[in-house]
Amino acid sequence: VLVPTKSLSGDEKIAKAKEEIYLAAKKQAQKIYNLDNPYTNMMFQTERANDQIGLQKPIFFSEKDSQAQVYLKIKELDMHHMVISGTIDGVSGLVKVEVFGQQNLTNLQAAAALSLAAGLSAEEIWHGLKFCRTNWGRNQLVEVKSGAHVIFDGYNANPDSMAALIKNIPLLKCDGKKIGVFGEMLEMGPESGKFHFELGKQAGEAGFDQVYFLGQHAADFSHGLSSVEYNGDAVVDIEFKQSSVEEFCHELQKGDIAVIKGSRGMKMERYLLACDPID
Repeated sequence: VLVPTKSLSGDEKIAKAKEEIYLAAKKQAQKIYNLDNPYTNMMFQTERANDQIGLQKPIFFSEKDSQAQVYLKIKELDMHHMVISGTIDGVSGLVKVEVFGQQNLTNLQAAAALSLAAGLSAEEIWHGLKFCRTNWGRNQLVEVKSGAHVIFDGYNANPDSMAALIKNIPLLKCDGKKIGVFGEMLEMGPESGKFHFELGKQAGEAGFDQVYFLGQHAADFSHGLSSVEYNGDAVVDIEFKQSSVEEFCHELQKGDIAVIKGSRGMKMERYLLACDPID
């Protein structure tokens, strides 16, 4: 069990709160663990050591452990889809899923594990995975009037989800520019400055040709960009400016790829809507 202490990091505090779900679950509850996440793996190891697993055999999912009931890996990846291979409850499969981003592999694995827990067969789950789609503001692929493509992720943001999205950028083939538009990660507490500095570093190393940032931690983001000697263009605003949105839309041309991500309170859809998205 993660012990409360003032020295816990933000991630550790979140993990400690999430662990309460496992600890409070009834003995007959079906528990699911992500073996690749160090915190949930630790939760399982602790519960097993204390003989608190319950009556149901746990279901595990993993990208690394082929012995997990749900073992999935990305075989192909582009802006429009992923090809997933692996095994579900011992049944091998290969499926094309029209969602963007390697970070969504965890979501697909969790969905498969939940489906097993609900009583679906492995064959039914393999068949159903191809119908999975992201919803509004979650790695949503949008084409805009200029012919550029935008990956819109304005539903929410935190350091992990920002890093997960940015890791995809070097993998994307692009005939034009790569543009990043980032909004403040809200409710990050006293470590917010550090998180936005790290975000600037990650953005600066991802291969963007142009970067925009909106939020109170603009200076921290800029310092992060500078720390990795980012040599692209950057537009950094503390407060929302229509002129920055217009500049972004003017820059976005056919063949370009842009990512837009920020906390929901930052209303990052203003950048997307101004560029005339095609329904």
